[in-house]
Amino acid sequence: MIRSLLRSRARRLAADEQGITLVEITVVVFLFSLVSAVVLAMFVSVSRGSSENNKINQDTRSASDGMNEMARMIRAATENPLQNPAVGVYPNDPAIIGDPGWTSTRSVALYAYVNLDSSSETPVKVRFLVNAQNQLVERKYSATGLTNNHWTFNAIAQPDRILSDSVVPGSVLFTYFTATGDTIQVPANGIQDATTLLSIRSIRVTLQVQSAGSNLPAITLQNTVGMPNLGLSRPGTGS
Repeated sequence: MIRSLLRSRARRLAADEQGITLVEITVVVFLFSLVSAVVLAMFVSVSRGSSENNKINQDTRSASDGMNEMARMIRAATENPLQNPAVGVYPNDPAIIGDPGWTSTRSVALYAYVNLDSSSETPVKVRFLVNAQNQLVERKYSATGLTNNHWTFNAIAQPDRILSDSVVPGSVLFTYFTATGDTIQVPANGIQDATTLLSIRSIRVTLQVQSAGSNLPAITLQNTVGMPNLGLSRPGTGS
């Protein structure tokens, strides 16, 4: 009897010393791999979502900053009186500037009485354009002198101010309208005809921004801006 009990106990001890079997190890490894795959997928998804949200926020802020500055300047657009106007000729330079290529679907240039760099009542010549890096920039030219109510401006611009990054290549930024709402056709080299420039009464700005390398839809802001100062007199000019 005692020998039988000893043999039975010896067999149980031998079985206990065998440890974890190969099947058990295989099951554990499989479960660990499955859990790891789920956790990794969740991490990648959260990271991608966070990155996309950051790009959307960045593009939205960039487009908003650019739109606000352009709308502010366009709304303040003002004609520049001619120095020695001929009899029977309209006495002012158009508010929208017609230098070659300056007023087109991707650029607009104008005179405006918005000059936060100085407390004096001086205008500024400003151009908005998209550079080779697809950045929307603001380029300003300071007023230098007043003769017969006509302002002249520096030939050299101030350093470019970057308003928005990653403007969608080839997108139409500016559409021009007459007082009756008719769309003005833009020649390949921009609007240069004085009569056409004088007929511009509002500008629709469509700004599309998309981060480089992003597959997300572009952020698009659109605003039609009127120019209520056209034809009005300005302080200190008598015009």
